[in-house]
Amino acid sequence: SPQPKTPVPSPPPAGVDALTKEELRRRWKDILAELRQHGVSYQAYLSKTTIHDVRIQDNVITILFDPAQAMAQKRASKHKTMIVDAFQKVLGKKWQVEFTVASKTAPSSDHPRNESSSLEEDEFIKTALELGGQIQD
Repeated sequence: SPQPKTPVPSPPPAGVDALTKEELRRRWKDILAELRQHGVSYQAYLSKTTIHDVRIQDNVITILFDPAQAMAQKRASKHKTMIVDAFQKVLGKKWQVEFTVASKTAPSSDHPRNESSSLEEDEFIKTALELGGQIQD
């Protein structure tokens, strides 16, 4: 008797990107490694800073730096082309990458500030901490 066919997942609707924060977190070390090949300073802007949050909408990845890391945000912005190229090489698609400083009063959409213990368990945050980042209140 014929075996039932396993349903094939349908692709996302047109205009909807499959990249999630979780996928970006899994690929973060690869992105940093790619940047490291172009010079330690490029990679340092994203690894030795406190990343407050990451937002993905349409074809844009927005990296929000902690307010205390405004200088790193400016440096990352100056080298945007190299960073965008690394994201494209690792993620396989051309993304717009924006850098901004998070508001001092706005909590991260994923991690409210009063849950600092859960922040330390997040893989994305763990990587930032391992590479010299800090969690600040």
